[in-house]
Amino acid sequence: MDQAMKEHNLTHMLLNLENLMFMDSSGLGVILGRYKFIQSLGGEMVVCSISPPVKRLFDMSGLFKIIRLETDENRALSMLGVAS
Repeated sequence: MDQAMKEHNLTHMLLNLENLMFMDSSGLGVILGRYKFIQSLGGEMVVCSISPPVKRLFDMSGLFKIIRLETDENRALSMLGVAS
């Protein structure tokens, strides 16, 4: 993923977690690693359509202090400035 982002000059990432019902600390670690990479490129990561159990994990871990949460994919894309 990192290589593809560099090759295509991508700086933003949208994670649509609508179908994700479970995540543990390993998943949080992967997301945090991607967040740090996106930040190093000057970009932003946005999460949308998150299920209640996964949202609770994000809340408890403090990830929403650094990663923006949007209600749906269209709104997230609009906030990233890649769709209207």
